[in-house]
Amino acid sequence: MAKFYFNTVQPFEVNLVSRTTLSEPRLAYRPPALLRRSQAAGRLLACRVNQSLAGWAEIYPIRGRDWGISTIYVRPQWRRHGLGGRLIKLADKKLHSRRVFIATSHPTIVKVLLGLRYSPIDFWHVPKLTLVSLIVSRYYHPVSWLKLFTSAGSGLKFYVRP
Repeated sequence: MAKFYFNTVQPFEVNLVSRTTLSEPRLAYRPPALLRRSQAAGRLLACRVNQSLAGWAEIYPIRGRDWGISTIYVRPQWRRHGLGGRLIKLADKKLHSRRVFIATSHPTIVKVLLGLRYSPIDFWHVPKLTLVSLIVSRYYHPVSWLKLFTSAGSGLKFYVRP
């Protein structure tokens, strides 16, 4: 049975999450230091099956009441069990009074987002100060830029919950 917790990703698992973001084409790269800060602040949501890390999602402040959910990932052996959808729903619930942005190209995640009343938003309609804050705080590593602006970032769509 899957259990979900904020702040239970272990230090050695933070490195696994970071390596996964580097190797997985659909994920933006997250350096270990960035993930450690999220972990220390209680913003890294872990899904555990039999005490093993099966998946994760990260919530993070962008600017003011604007927050993001990212790094949503379920390990291959645990896919098709609804864990990704549950990760998104729990992360979204924690951010209930905030405006939340998510970028994804994954069709299953899109279905969950639409069910949670997220709306598609064109990249150029994301508030400019929010974009600048996001770039400075989350996409500062060159590998993140490469993944975002190459084929790995193609098909990426933005969603917002007001």
